Amino acid sequence: MHSSYQAISPEIALEILIKHLPKNHKCINWLVEGEFDENLLKKIPANRNASSQKLRKKYKSKYANSTSNLPFEYWVEGKRAVNPYHSILQAKFVSYLRKNKIIPLEDKDFIDVQYEENGVLYFSELKPTNNIKTKYAIRSAIGQILEYSYKSNKKAKLEIVVGSKPKKEEIEFVKSLGISISYWNGKSFVKNRAS
Repeated sequence: MHSSYQAISPEIALEILIKHLPKNHKCINWLVEGEFDENLLKKIPANRNASSQKLRKKYKSKYANSTSNLPFEYWVEGKRAVNPYHSILQAKFVSYLRKNKIIPLEDKDFIDVQYEENGVLYFSELKPTNNIKTKYAIRSAIGQILEYSYKSNKKAKLEIVVGSKPKKEEIEFVKSLGISISYWNGKSFVKNRAS
């Protein structure tokens, strides 16, 4: 309207964009996952205003299961940057599996990668280590991978995949839990299978 604008809620924007963009598009993920400045939302009539929690509840199960594959920035009470380290590691791992004639299944039931090797089903939780020590990446992965096993398939073998070489004691710790650990060595993945 000629040098003016009309504020719309993230929910309305999502309803418009979802018809025209792929469901894994970064804008869709941002509208579902983002936090929005409540002061801006107050300009929108109350019956058209949806909280970020409502958006996640409504759209997350349908559209936001996978991570972003492109870096992006946005403003929410200050600048936020999102880097796609997880997606890059996952792409490398999936490529590695395919080169070894293994067909991976990505982002199903929130499990990063599932695959079958020699008749054994593996659930893999991936953790990039660009900005974190392997120790902490492993700690967070253990909880997730155990939950996936409990909820999805207790017979699946579990694997943690990290973006750099862990210390020997970290490898031994993970294996002592009956969980395999693999890592990116800069050229390929090195697997350490649990007994």
